Amino acid sequence: MTMTIPQKFLFTRSFDRPKTPKAVDVAVEEPVVEDVWEEEVPPPPVFSLEELEMAKKLAFAEGMAEGEKNAETSIAHHQKECLQNIAQRLDTLGQQLDGTTRNVEAQIAELAMTMVKALLPHWMDAARVTEIHSLLLEAVKNVAALKLESNTDGMGFAVVADKGYHSNDT
Repeated sequence: MTMTIPQKFLFTRSFDRPKTPKAVDVAVEEPVVEDVWEEEVPPPPVFSLEELEMAKKLAFAEGMAEGEKNAETSIAHHQKECLQNIAQRLDTLGQQLDGTTRNVEAQIAELAMTMVKALLPHWMDAARVTEIHSLLLEAVKNVAALKLESNTDGMGFAVVADKGYHSNDT
């Protein structure tokens, strides 16, 4: 068995159709007219250099004004988003504070009940336990609603309730 050796393809073969001579018309050939491009002369300048400088300055000022307006709008939008975020966080903190306050009130009442049970065991019948517990809860809530403020004369403190009235009994 003999093997043929492959040869390189040299692109020497043409796959185009063979050219056949065309019949020549004896008619008169029209001369080919080439388009001639005329160079256009630019028109003389319509604006003076001063007018161009003035137009540049005016366009620059308008661009700056529009940029400042866009910046102010962007800042206002950002401030609005920040304030909404702060308001939302304050609301969440208020809710957490309310929950913590209720928890502390319950723990204080429970502590007071434990102390009453230890110190005054003869008061601990069934009817009085509920009454004492409700009184302690009420007292804790009232104390939580009050705050101490310094008197203007510096001689003591005034107890101020959330309702806005002052009591100088202390």
